[in-house]
Amino acid sequence: MSCGDGNFIRGIFRTADSQALFNILKNLECCRPTSHPSSYETCYTYYVPSFDKPGLLKCDDHYFLTQIRVTHCRQLYCVDRLKCCKMETGISYDWID
Repeated sequence: MSCGDGNFIRGIFRTADSQALFNILKNLECCRPTSHPSSYETCYTYYVPSFDKPGLLKCDDHYFLTQIRVTHCRQLYCVDRLKCCKMETGISYDWID
């Protein structure tokens, strides 16, 4: 699930009593700079190795999360890849929702 071209994921929310992935993605919050076009400078796919070990999953420096992909199930551990994108250069950083 993604926010659409030119937008970035700002928040991922889930209900406190559920681990179902549907509940997380149902409340995806997106944003973008006011003058940002509907495109990115460059993107890459981060393949999630596993949720079996504690740790942090994040995009590289200067890249932002734009998409979360899941496999067949609806649990958090079914996230198998993230898409990270870099903003177009020369863009104002005034953010809008």
